[in-house]
Amino acid sequence: MKYKEYIEKNNIESDLVVESHDNCKNNGANNEYVLSISTRNNHQIKSKERVNNHGEVLTPEWVVKDMLNLIPISAAQIESRYLENSVGEGVFLAEVLRRKLDLVFRNYNKKCDREFYTLVAVSNIYGFELLKDNVDIARLRLEILIKEYFIQWSGKSVSKKLLDVIRVIINNNIINMDSLRFRTPRFDESGKIMRDCNGEFIYQDEAIRISEWIFDYKRKEIKRIEYFYEDIVYEQKQKYLLNNKNNNSLNNDIYGLHSNIIDNRDKQYEEQYQLSFIDNLTFNKENEQINQEDKIEIMPAKPVRIFESVYYLDGVKMK
Repeated sequence: MKYKEYIEKNNIESDLVVESHDNCKNNGANNEYVLSISTRNNHQIKSKERVNNHGEVLTPEWVVKDMLNLIPISAAQIESRYLENSVGEGVFLAEVLRRKLDLVFRNYNKKCDREFYTLVAVSNIYGFELLKDNVDIARLRLEILIKEYFIQWSGKSVSKKLLDVIRVIINNNIINMDSLRFRTPRFDESGKIMRDCNGEFIYQDEAIRISEWIFDYKRKEIKRIEYFYEDIVYEQKQKYLLNNKNNNSLNNDIYGLHSNIIDNRDKQYEEQYQLSFIDNLTFNKENEQINQEDKIEIMPAKPVRIFESVYYLDGVKMK
């Protein structure tokens, strides 16, 4: 089903535009639409109802680009990991992916390399979104962008095998959930979130799972490890508290009381730490002593499922 048909069938409001190009027959697109993405200017509010109910105001594309331009080049690599906890229609994640794909297609010429590193790029992009229609659009936006790059740079559409793997990754990484409750809301037939008699959201019982994708660059293999997202958050929170207490302890020994300089250092550390996701921090003996004294218990997140490594084009087996 083409994107335009999907949007019309599901009555989805979207800022994505589908364009057909005259050169479709000549670029290996098999007469399908070449799907391109554009954002209507100032398209920030879909409806007053959505703003009142969910505080939904979409970030314009120019703001997204300005924000991402502030990120150092060293942190903007193909394998750099990004997580957005309020995706909207995926404009932010699409721009992140666009920059990753620029690196992929400029640095690699072989088909297998471009395919493999496209998977590396998209697998390190995560997003959470409360509203299901936004999730559908965000997923499609990323898929469309990848299709567009293969057509523009290779003159051919994405192979069905690769596209199936891309969809497995995107569907597992772009998640319909309430980021504060770690649960997916229940929706009625009209697509609105269901509420109880007190006006509170009603959630599904199952806890949200999130996947980490591990790549073997020599063999071009991919492995999926699945966790409960709440466990990941708890582990990272405890590690942050422990590291923070360690820093405070060392600072107090040197300065006695916290100064503005130390406060600034804490802020810088916090900003740096928030960039990590499913990352292991190293701790020394001093950390362990503080852990025992302050009784901060670090419970490593345990995998829910571990899939066997497979050749990257067989990644659909990890569905």
